[in-house]
Amino acid sequence: MPTPPPTKKQKFLCAFSFDGQRRLRELFICGDIWLGVFTFIGPAELGLKLALISWRFDGLVDTHFKTRKWTLGELKIRRSFSGIGAQIVKRLSAYQFERFPLPQEPPPASLVAFKKIIISFLDHTVVEFLRRLQHLFDERITLALDMDFTCVKAPSWDFVERQIWPLLNVNSISKMRLNCHAVMQLRERFSPTILRDYANLRLIRTDGNFIPYNLGRPDDRIKGTSSYEALFKWLHTPREDGRPRVTKCPPFLYSMREVDQLKETFNNACSSDAAAIYIFVLHFNCLAVVEPFELENGLSHEHLSFRHVRDTLWLLTRGPIAARDALKWAEWEREAMDDWEDNNLLGFSINGQQGPMYLWN
Repeated sequence: MPTPPPTKKQKFLCAFSFDGQRRLRELFICGDIWLGVFTFIGPAELGLKLALISWRFDGLVDTHFKTRKWTLGELKIRRSFSGIGAQIVKRLSAYQFERFPLPQEPPPASLVAFKKIIISFLDHTVVEFLRRLQHLFDERITLALDMDFTCVKAPSWDFVERQIWPLLNVNSISKMRLNCHAVMQLRERFSPTILRDYANLRLIRTDGNFIPYNLGRPDDRIKGTSSYEALFKWLHTPREDGRPRVTKCPPFLYSMREVDQLKETFNNACSSDAAAIYIFVLHFNCLAVVEPFELENGLSHEHLSFRHVRDTLWLLTRGPIAARDALKWAEWEREAMDDWEDNNLLGFSINGQQGPMYLWN
């Protein structure tokens, strides 16, 4: 059956399409715009497709690779599958992993940041790898410590003290993930006031074992209270920039005991010379009996507020009454609830036998 002749509409669309393609070929787009577009295209497509279109695109792609700033994704360093040495493990799916050897070459100068580096095995090759990335640790980082505490003399802690800690810039640590045992080791190995020594440390996230029965009123009768007291003193030490310190407690609490004790500490304050400014992010079990409150202390000129935000989330905030900027506090509270370990996280999850622990497996 012969093909029917094209209609007037089809002829018009064909002519319009041809004219549009011709005009598109004549359209010139400056190189800066193309370089901006290239940031949204994967390296493989740039090098294997766009670079082959023309000499101009080949040069633009080459310029892009030379000038672009790169960020490492999520790296997990574990013991190698053979049991000898370390390797990088990338999760492809729930049951699929891809393994790579640790690179021996220095990273390119265009590498400026990282997302997560989770370490569950330590040896000298890992130390050398971290040393090559040391410039990345000069920015604000989150330090997460989940080490083995069944033995105070665990070899992993000794290794961290001798080999890893010198690589860190203490002024670059802005957030920490700790439990009471980690604080105990840090205080014994480095300084009793180590938390307060970190001038830029603004947020500490704890596990469930760090919320003691006496967080608001340290008591030497309780075993391990030095770690709790270190957190207590850090929480109640004002920052030089006037912003609040932030503590997060992810597990569920079942009573108001800890909040009541912090309330008692607030009521007993009698001076405004060292008024505390903090935001405590808490989660309560749905069966817990929790009541909000608003308090003011006329002697210390401070305000203490405990309120429900959503679901199981509650905020305990303490700050000065005078010159309290509601908009600024709302911004700080929003940051406290949302801001955590999305970028620049350096984590150690190691037991005494230099193997991975549960948290990041």
